[in-house]
Amino acid sequence: MSTHIVKKYFDAGVISRCLEDYHSPIMNFYAVYPNGQNISKKLQIFIDFLIKQFKKLSS
Repeated sequence: MSTHIVKKYFDAGVISRCLEDYHSPIMNFYAVYPNGQNISKKLQIFIDFLIKQFKKLSS
């Protein structure tokens, strides 16, 4: 399970880590929309947000 989901429980000592050497496989994520068409500003902002969030997770 991703650390950010259970951080408050981990910090409080309610749960502890196991299998620390295990890493889940990398998964790809795609944003698919029609080619050659302008996308809405809202959609572009959302895609940019997703890119930023996934970059944070991978660093």
